[in-house]
Amino acid sequence: MKRHTNILFGAVLTLFCQIVLAIGNPVIVPFSNPTFIPSNTSATASLSTTGVFGPYQVYGNDANARINVSGVFQGLVATVYVTSDSGQATQSTQLSNYNWVQAPVTTNQGQFANTITTPGMYSVNVSGASAFYVNVTSLSTGTVNASVSEGLDDYFDATFMGTRQTYHADFGGLALTSTTDYFGICGSATRTVSISHIEFNATNSSASASKYVRMVLRSTVDTGGTPSNVVGIASDLNDTNQFTLSTSSPLITGNTYTIMTLGTTTWTSLGATATSIGSLVNGTNYIITALGTTNFSAIGAGSSPAVGQTFTYNGVTVTGSGGTVLTSNFVYNGATITSGIVNTAGTFYGSLPTATVTTYTGTGPTVGTSVGNIRSGVLNAPVAAALGVPPLSWDFGAQSRNFAKEVTLRGVNQCLYITGGGSFANSTGYGAIEWTEY
Repeated sequence: MKRHTNILFGAVLTLFCQIVLAIGNPVIVPFSNPTFIPSNTSATASLSTTGVFGPYQVYGNDANARINVSGVFQGLVATVYVTSDSGQATQSTQLSNYNWVQAPVTTNQGQFANTITTPGMYSVNVSGASAFYVNVTSLSTGTVNASVSEGLDDYFDATFMGTRQTYHADFGGLALTSTTDYFGICGSATRTVSISHIEFNATNSSASASKYVRMVLRSTVDTGGTPSNVVGIASDLNDTNQFTLSTSSPLITGNTYTIMTLGTTTWTSLGATATSIGSLVNGTNYIITALGTTNFSAIGAGSSPAVGQTFTYNGVTVTGSGGTVLTSNFVYNGATITSGIVNTAGTFYGSLPTATVTTYTGTGPTVGTSVGNIRSGVLNAPVAAALGVPPLSWDFGAQSRNFAKEVTLRGVNQCLYITGGGSFANSTGYGAIEWTEY
């Protein structure tokens, strides 16, 4: 009897805790499956044309729902609508049965917006709402993905950070001859950069030594010196950004990239394949390079096909002639990117960061304007035979001791540098930076 009582008490306690959690946080449930109670992500869906994500039912109040938008696309315009009407719709065709009000979204930068146009993490206030949906009214090309989740305060924020595009840059063998900054990371013209981790260690070829180093936030970029850019690597190769091709584009041999606009770039020199119009593969993405009299509309390019348009071949027999295409995805072959290849630069998608990581040798750069010091520490440099000294290591954001906000860079002129205020004789540096972009 006592055992049964304990079991019953445990069940009641579990139910009570679920009710308490629901009161403080919204539980977002797809209308098509209202009994599904998720722990974080309630629903994930994709669209390659205009349409609706949702509707989603809301339980609880006084909190936000989160919408994570990702994918490779152009021309996105999406809006969020909420309702406080009671009842349940089971599909998007029943939206007209309810009274909907457009709701603004909050971006990762804490700014309000009426529309969603770029990848990123957004929140919407669903306090008092019974449901909401995301209406995609424009989508020129590509596929947009949306993951809808409930807000779980600090725990949710820390968990949801994993949806941001994350990058890593690692370097070694850096002669610490700079009398100013040793290395640093600068922000992006198009995205917000949040730094989550930096580490730095060294060895000395003569004798064990140490040096006091500082982490300095600057509002202008270092200039001069002997800089070297470090290529950042994405944690997830499906995380992509759009870039304009240049002779300094840090493409990685063997990685896959997606052509978005042709320009007059010779894409075949970099690995793209010119495919015979009679040899298209069903379900493969292509980009039109010449129209001829080929009926591109019939094979998946829409009602108004044009040079530079991307389409997915639908398997229909090709009619007409003279049309030419490239595979829109290509594997970079390692060729040197010359100005003759770039010409009038096209654009591409790739798993590359938009932030810039730079190391310095020689006597070092002329430093930019200092905003102030973020962190400091003693860099120990043992002789090579006495390795094992732990590196200087700094964590920010959810990984830090108090969940403080990450070091955030907005714009290309905001930078974070590691400086020693002088050269470190006979020493060689090794370091790594981890950051997210959104």
